[in-house]
Amino acid sequence: MIEALTGQSCQQVIAQKIFTPLGMHNSGYDDAQTVIPRRASG
Repeated sequence: MIEALTGQSCQQVIAQKIFTPLGMHNSGYDDAQTVIPRRASG
């Protein structure tokens, strides 16, 4: 929904609207849906 409304990825919006204004330059967003090959998940 965020992507449809803003034209940006959810990760970009979170960084722009939350992390950057709070000075959280070493923070990031983890997409739990992304599967990393040869890594355990669950």
